[in-house]
Amino acid sequence: MFDKAASLFTIIITLFAVLTGCGAEPGVIHAQLDRNFSLGQNETAVITDEDLEITLEEVIEDSRCPEGAICIWAGRASCVVQITSGKIPPYRMVLVQPGLADQYAEDTYLTYKLAFGILPYPVVGKEIKPEEYRLQMRISK
Repeated sequence: MFDKAASLFTIIITLFAVLTGCGAEPGVIHAQLDRNFSLGQNETAVITDEDLEITLEEVIEDSRCPEGAICIWAGRASCVVQITSGKIPPYRMVLVQPGLADQYAEDTYLTYKLAFGILPYPVVGKEIKPEEYRLQMRISK
């Protein structure tokens, strides 16, 4: 009797974990080609139906002219990502977005086009903490 109850309990707990997402890897999202997604620091996007993963390691520069300021240079924001594809060794690259841009910047990796933007945009007098940055992306072929 105890074995049947224990087995039933195990099945119920496993089913509950699957249905509530408890079995999902923390910091990993599933994204699709040609669809926007967002990554925080140390989060990884696994691109569905592609052998491709991209991880936001960190924002290494944010010299964009803040809203509410008058600047002689628009500045830029840069972040380091690690891209893994198939049997190719992981590749680290720096993505650079110009300041005052209202559209995604673009770069390429192998046959993929990376469109991206770094948020939030700076505002005069407001500090952005590293964990507040988000890399907005869309990957296409």
